[in-house]
Amino acid sequence: MKTSRMILLLVLPFMLLPLRAEALIAAHQNYNGCDTCHSLHGSASDTGLLDELSTEATCLACHGPLGIATEAAAHNPNNLLPGEVGYITCLECHNPHDNRTNSKGGTNIRLIGIEYDYNDNPATWYPDAAIREENKVLGVVKGVVFESDSDGTADFNRGDGLGACEICHDPNHRQNRDCTRCHDHATGFMPP
Repeated sequence: MKTSRMILLLVLPFMLLPLRAEALIAAHQNYNGCDTCHSLHGSASDTGLLDELSTEATCLACHGPLGIATEAAAHNPNNLLPGEVGYITCLECHNPHDNRTNSKGGTNIRLIGIEYDYNDNPATWYPDAAIREENKVLGVVKGVVFESDSDGTADFNRGDGLGACEICHDPNHRQNRDCTRCHDHATGFMPP
């Protein structure tokens, strides 16, 4: 009887762990697994067991100018410093582990849409993909739909308030167009 209880106590915590913890995008899976971003021992960051000091540094290690992945830059239109209210991190728009289901029933692409809002303590969980609207103040979390980015009528600015860009920006500017034709992620979405 005691042995059965001991085994249950040892096995139960593992049964409660998520079945998948790796990123679902093939490039993240096939590169170096969890070790690409995380370090169990000797982590540089205070949170997330990240290899780098911050989320941005972790992402830009591969997505920066010297990285092996598509180049991206942090979107910082208000020139705020890390830690200032309204500073936009990669985690405001992207979930590094999963392509999220959205409120329309589809699945977002490009890791668009957070699952947890780490600005809250404890973090708030959202059942559907969302983005935190950051505009000089800590904003509200809004649902996002981003299922297409290749056909010229991309989900960046859908006109229904659910596009990745229109969550924070004017939806009447170039509605149903690919915002990255003028605002490239590699330049932090700054205008040409």
